[in-house]
Amino acid sequence: LGMILLTSRRLTIKNVRKLSSTSDIFVNILLVIILIMGCYSTFFTNAVQPDFDYRQTIAIWFRHLFMFTPNADFMIHVPWSFKLHILLGFTIFACWPFTRLVHVWSVPISYMNRRYIIYRKNKV
Repeated sequence: LGMILLTSRRLTIKNVRKLSSTSDIFVNILLVIILIMGCYSTFFTNAVQPDFDYRQTIAIWFRHLFMFTPNADFMIHVPWSFKLHILLGFTIFACWPFTRLVHVWSVPISYMNRRYIIYRKNKV
C-alpha cells in the first residue's frame, strides 16, 4: 500500500513529478509491479495450484544459481506468475546501478554525530 501511495504521489503531484527523473518513475512502477506479482503468486497461484511448493523448485534453483551451478530444469514446472516475478526482480537488479537505488550502499553513519540544523526565517 505504501509503495502504491508513493508511486501515485510521484505521478500525480506536479512539484514531485518535476523533481523525479524518468528512472525514478520507472523504478517505482517496476517495484509496484514486482510487489503485485509477488502477492498474486503467493495468494492466488498457490490457491489454484495447492500442490505446487516453491521450496521444491524455486528455492533449489536459487541455491544452485548462487553457487554458480544453475540448473534450469527446476524452473520447468513453475507457474508463469512466479517466473514473471523472478524476471522482474532480476530487472530491478539490472537497473540498480543506473538509478537512485544505488544510494542504499552509502550508509550515512556520520549523520548520528552531526550538529542540529537550525532553520531561521529571513526578516524582510
